[in-house]
Amino acid sequence: MLQLVSPHIEERAWRTMVKRSDPADSGRVATHWTGHTPARISAGVLPEVCSRHNSPSRAWAVPHIVHSAGQKGNVGIVLALEEGAHAAAVVLGVARALPTFTSTSTTIDREVRILVRPRRGAAPGAEQLQIVADAVRAAAHLTDQPPSQLGCDALVDQAHQVATGVGASIEILRADELREQGLGGLRGVGQAAAQQPALVVLDHHSQHTPSTAWVGKGVIYDTGGLSIKTKTGMPGMKTDMAGAAAVLAAFEAAVRLSHPRRLTA
Repeated sequence: MLQLVSPHIEERAWRTMVKRSDPADSGRVATHWTGHTPARISAGVLPEVCSRHNSPSRAWAVPHIVHSAGQKGNVGIVLALEEGAHAAAVVLGVARALPTFTSTSTTIDREVRILVRPRRGAAPGAEQLQIVADAVRAAAHLTDQPPSQLGCDALVDQAHQVATGVGASIEILRADELREQGLGGLRGVGQAAAQQPALVVLDHHSQHTPSTAWVGKGVIYDTGGLSIKTKTGMPGMKTDMAGAAAVLAAFEAAVRLSHPRRLTA
């Protein structure tokens, strides 16, 4: 259950809101106004049933619930969970509903505070949850930017910033360097673009430990190449670089969390 609550709400009203919120498959939200100073209270109830192929935390429904609550400005969120082990997944679901990118000329500062209250077991520490939540929002921020703002050069610059910030090494191959290394496919896909394609490799060493490699696809906008996509296939192709955004954000988070393995991304 995801609860956006206020100390002013009466217990009877709260129980009624929860009882009447049939969660269906994607969760359900009920809203109530209360208090001498009007405050909007929303109760979000997660589905009871979940697929055996999905997480028992029901985290897939959390972004929908947070969006449906429609809370603006500063918000307090209380996560009432069955297990402390579900905390990371549910907090990441909340993070997905709080994007940082906007194309408007004005930005609104807001504070979102999250309290995790599991029924059983301990949840990860606040610092760990903050790092992974920041990673989800960082990946979304890159993915949400239009190609006119985030081209290949800008994405390479972002990788540089991550490497510098966490003390990782970085190797960049561009243009003819790709061909010289036998990466003609990558060069061929991007050579017609206004900015030259790149292969970026970040590496963070941890001595005498096994290695882990992550690979993320970073096609800034997939128009279809020789067979240009149609009006039904073209929309959404901006997200063809979401894999690279996710890997870059995950790499930064893993290093900040002192991942025990050598990481290559």
